Amino acid sequence: MYIDRDDQSYVDVFSVPSDESTPRILILGPPRSGVTSILMCIFEKRDQLETVFLQSTTELTRYSMYGGIEIFDLPVEANEHSYELTNISPFLSSNTIIIFVIDTQDDIQRSLLYLFSTMETAFRHQPDIQFHIFLHKIDGLSEELRQDINQDIQHRVLTNIDYEGWDSSLVQFHETSIYNKSIYEAMSRVSNKLIPNSNILENILTSLCYKSNLDKAYLFDIENKLFIATDSFPYASQYHQFCFDTVDLVEDLTSLSFQLNKNQTTDSKLLSLIQLDANFFIMTYQVSKLMLVCIVRDSVSRNISLLEFNAKKVSTSIKKVLEQSWTSSED
Repeated sequence: MYIDRDDQSYVDVFSVPSDESTPRILILGPPRSGVTSILMCIFEKRDQLETVFLQSTTELTRYSMYGGIEIFDLPVEANEHSYELTNISPFLSSNTIIIFVIDTQDDIQRSLLYLFSTMETAFRHQPDIQFHIFLHKIDGLSEELRQDINQDIQHRVLTNIDYEGWDSSLVQFHETSIYNKSIYEAMSRVSNKLIPNSNILENILTSLCYKSNLDKAYLFDIENKLFIATDSFPYASQYHQFCFDTVDLVEDLTSLSFQLNKNQTTDSKLLSLIQLDANFFIMTYQVSKLMLVCIVRDSVSRNISLLEFNAKKVSTSIKKVLEQSWTSSED
């Protein structure tokens, strides 16, 4: 059995869509590694403390996100005689990405044995499959210990990959925690790789930054606070945190505004220009169920009409790209 988080219905496991074109993310990890907590915080908006004492996953659980991407939390079948977590073969395709969660405060050697077993199965069935390794719960460690553990895990994983003859370019590492924005940042970067025409969306946002003299631009999915695209400029986690918090704030203010004025529409409308400090503002602009969030310098923010004009043009381009993506996927 598995739970479909879209409608909370219970469906037989064999009814899972077998269409290989469906983009999928499999999120795996040893018991108590934090897999279910991650998904509940992001997709069910649970408070972190509500997920502390969850039991190990016993049912296949599916979540859906923008772009038709399906995220699967697979039941753990680990035992002391085997380091194979579960049968992942039916879920593997050219459109599948695997996230493996390692609890950095637990038995790392045991976690790595599970990881290597999962890699062996995955690369045997799909040699070009991508692995994203979440070094989880790392916020509870000192900076020095965090660096040591990060380097140690990466060294051991890459050494094993080299020994097995696998492609190390298919493996990436992310430091994550449910107690800060790092888990949203990491999940966004993984899901970006499955968003249709993501390279075109990146080019559009990069062009917006150049023409409007912006420092950074993100396109957020309002529902789960994951960004589905960003520009090609150098990345800064601080920018992501500011923009993430702004999406939360604007969503609350918009909800309040709707209650006061039910005739108001937010589609393709400049929602806010919020001052961060003496030098920077954050501009938000809604695009259907998405939100364009940009870091704007003080000197640029004074020309609001130009910002709104460019944002409206970009909004139209984004909608066209997404519409073409859905039409192509249906064909």
